[in-house]
Amino acid sequence: MPRAGELSDFERGMIVGLHLGEKHTYQEIAAIVKRSKGAIQGVIERYMDERVITTTQRSGRPTKLSKRDERQLLREVKKDRSITLEPLTEAFNNSLTISVSSRTVQRTLHNYGFYSRVAKKKPLVTEKNKKIRLEWCKRMKNWKEEWDRVVSVMSQDI
Repeated sequence: MPRAGELSDFERGMIVGLHLGEKHTYQEIAAIVKRSKGAIQGVIERYMDERVITTTQRSGRPTKLSKRDERQLLREVKKDRSITLEPLTEAFNNSLTISVSSRTVQRTLHNYGFYSRVAKKKPLVTEKNKKIRLEWCKRMKNWKEEWDRVVSVMSQDI
């Protein structure tokens, strides 16, 4: 089963109630609540040991960006993939009611697999080279049997 996120207090209470009141098995509760058997087992064991249903306070600072803000940031990046971090941060801050640092933007983009890369330079096609290529294409335009021979010779080499 894929990771479904944090269980709400209501779901935790429902799990304990199904286990204690109606004597359902872990698998039956998992099917009813649509959560994994391991999550059900963890909630029930914690209730039996500590008589607590609610989650404990997590250590660390909560994230400044919500999932919705992160999606907005990704949309900003996808508009212009060549934008640098500072203008992106400025544009993103203008679209939000909160203000975030460029480091927060960078960290969020890294979490989604966006890293700074330098675009590869394309080889220069000069006017002379364009003319040569066009002439070659015009000469080869009507080839039929010749291309068949080229393909057959190449397939024999492989």
